[in-house]
Amino acid sequence: MRILAALLLSLAFALAACDAGEVTLVAPQKTTGATAALTVHATLGEPYADLAAALGWQAGIPGAHVRIHNSREPYDEDYWVTGQTDATGTAAFPDLLEGIYEVEITRTLTDDEVARAGTASRIVAGGRWLHAPRDAVREIPLTPNQRKGLVFGEIALIPPPGWEIGDSYHSAEYIELFNNSDATVWLDGMILGFGWYFWRDYGGWPCTLSEPFRTDPDGIWARSAARFPGSGHDYPVAPGATALIAKSAIDHTSVHWSLSDLSEADFKLPIGGGAGNPDVPDLVQLGPIMLYPSEPNTTFPLFLSEPVDLASLPTRADPNKGFIHLRYPRDGIVDAVLVQYDFAKSSYEAAPFCSQALDPFFEALPGPAVWESSDGDGAAWTAQRRVIGHENGRPILQDTNTSMADFVRAWKTPGTTPDSGPGGP
Repeated sequence: MRILAALLLSLAFALAACDAGEVTLVAPQKTTGATAALTVHATLGEPYADLAAALGWQAGIPGAHVRIHNSREPYDEDYWVTGQTDATGTAAFPDLLEGIYEVEITRTLTDDEVARAGTASRIVAGGRWLHAPRDAVREIPLTPNQRKGLVFGEIALIPPPGWEIGDSYHSAEYIELFNNSDATVWLDGMILGFGWYFWRDYGGWPCTLSEPFRTDPDGIWARSAARFPGSGHDYPVAPGATALIAKSAIDHTSVHWSLSDLSEADFKLPIGGGAGNPDVPDLVQLGPIMLYPSEPNTTFPLFLSEPVDLASLPTRADPNKGFIHLRYPRDGIVDAVLVQYDFAKSSYEAAPFCSQALDPFFEALPGPAVWESSDGDGAAWTAQRRVIGHENGRPILQDTNTSMADFVRAWKTPGTTPDSGPGGP
């Protein structure tokens, strides 16, 4: 994605407080419009009824941290409004400006709560895109942190500015998988998929047309995917180990200061436009539509699927271009994430969000937002999954199916899993 020069922001912030729902206004909002209100009710999702009963949370989740963000504003922390749920799991946000808000809710369990519930989960999280005032009161189910096999550990899909290097350079982008379990996993035959990427209300792609592709609870629709090589047990990923998938598995550091040496990548995407490396195995493109060199980017939901026979998958043609999409089944989806772009930091104003990018079973709230900045440091950013603990000397990554809560912006660290929190430029 090539973005024009970012806006220079020089804003003065003020602090204000409001007692309803224990909400703290961290910064004034800068957009104009009618006043509105938003009330959210945090609960544990239906599959976790036993956990809710053990914790006494049947009426809602008390003491949860709530963050809301007007989608027209930059994603800097100063632009988020924060609050805390009351004893019934409710938080009210009055005196908002009308608009679409990203709502993120997290709750860290105390040691006593973990002991009472008999769970290994230390955090629950969830979120939604909500419209104030239309969605004035909404229930938001939260999901406990899960320990499963492979998860997306790091996503670096921002190129350096074209005006600095004279071209659009996407070859240094990469995706990293991490084995979050305590058993070896084999990548052989698994599928890296790129989901439906129009999840804003564009004129040519309004939400009403894209809804069947975005909100299907039975799976994820994709027109592009790539299969890992191997015949069964050729490509193991040990517990706590990573698998680095580069667009081009070479040393990119000579092109721009923000880029990485990816010559030791484990795999590469054969999408063209970049130099090859015969020592690094290729993923096999599956289609039906081949990826462009600039894809995938931060508009694509990424998912990892168990091996599947493509001929067995349901198909659907999009009503605009007629491109055929395949639906990868829900039961075979190993992990799904979506890291979005901060258009408020560019001169391009994005269309409003649709209600969701994927069914909440796969992704409750996309994020965190990354961007290409005017001084080139945007390409040094990456989205890294949070480390929430260790086991046998290995990091344990957070996985609540809520990318806004599970990931942080940080410096690129291809092939490693640092314990440090948010950082970077």
